[in-house]
Amino acid sequence: MYKIGEFSKIIGITTKALRYYDAEGILSPSCRSPENGYPFYAETDLKKAEMILEMRKFNFTISEMKDALRNIQNENDFMDYLQEKVAITQALIARHSRLISEIQAYLKEHTATDGEGTPMNDQVWETEIPAMKFASIRFRGQYHEIPAYFELLYKSAQNKITGSPFTCYHALDYSETSDLEVCVSVSEKIIAKNISNKAWPPTRAIHVTHVGNYENLKFAYKALFDYANAQGLSYATPLVEIYEKGYGTAMAGNPEKYITQIYLPIKT
Repeated sequence: MYKIGEFSKIIGITTKALRYYDAEGILSPSCRSPENGYPFYAETDLKKAEMILEMRKFNFTISEMKDALRNIQNENDFMDYLQEKVAITQALIARHSRLISEIQAYLKEHTATDGEGTPMNDQVWETEIPAMKFASIRFRGQYHEIPAYFELLYKSAQNKITGSPFTCYHALDYSETSDLEVCVSVSEKIIAKNISNKAWPPTRAIHVTHVGNYENLKFAYKALFDYANAQGLSYATPLVEIYEKGYGTAMAGNPEKYITQIYLPIKT
């Protein structure tokens, strides 16, 4: 008999996944310790685990795994279910192909003509950062980590969100690790680990609207700093990027249509 850690190492499935499969009735241990319920796996469980690994490789859903494992008694039974998975996948491909055709036809018929509402790009003016209540997560890390922290923030704030997400850069220099804060406007206080609740007073700032992908934000930054230096203005942190229109957690959208409002606070 094998302990769960030993079995995990032999078969190449994490102990977390093994516990999940146990809870779902997909792969339960052969016996448990009568003292503490600790699971033990037998040699016979290895073959079933190997079959589950094959099913994972072939993208079986949990429901499909359950149905198949309930009825498989020999290798021929497994082959039958693989044939059925081929048929299911082919039907899915056909359905997705029809969907793609329908979407393409819709796009062709409804070509975007809404350019009148597009703001001028990288034009700088003096304004105020509007007052707001927001929840945030501040961390020291790398820029590519920002989306992951936004996802954590959104999971906690959920239906209390009232505005676009934004990032506060508490250091203006570009470095491998920086002082970053991901934020979102909220209607009420968010009670969750590592989340702060803050209020932003109206703050004098210079502002630029950038339309386009994030790789070209450097042109917006240049416009801000050029304006500040030309006008003899002293500026402060945090620099604020408000993502009025941008990527989401599941879909990226069209990067050329991203709209980012950037504010650089001015010292008074």
